[in-house]
Amino acid sequence: MNNMGIGVDHMPLTPVGFIGDGSNLTEFHDAFRRLRETTGVYQRDPGGVQFISSSLFKASLRLPADVPNGSHIVRAYLFHDSLFVAAKALELRVVKTGLEQAITTAAHQQPFLYGLVAVLLAVITGWLASIVFRRD
Repeated sequence: MNNMGIGVDHMPLTPVGFIGDGSNLTEFHDAFRRLRETTGVYQRDPGGVQFISSSLFKASLRLPADVPNGSHIVRAYLFHDSLFVAAKALELRVVKTGLEQAITTAAHQQPFLYGLVAVLLAVITGWLASIVFRRD
């Protein structure tokens, strides 16, 4: 896999707005990858693929909460005895649903009303907290 450029260690990372001589760019790449692996954005789980039949597999992965909405490309690589056999790329669409979508829609389509409800909710929460935690 290393010679094919597959995996977290081979992802191209280009800093935006980079100013400098580039001498510590490798340190930046390593620290950025470590941070992303620690927070679960980049995952390494070679045992995460389960073969259901000879031609069907299942791979489970956790998506981070801050994954951007939109279309993403998922690439699957098949290896047998460490030799590359095949690759497949599929589209993964990430969209908001349920309450999260309703809140986002309200914020974009009715910003004044959304702001008013947010302030009202904050005032009520503060008032209730003052009652609950009152020291008599």
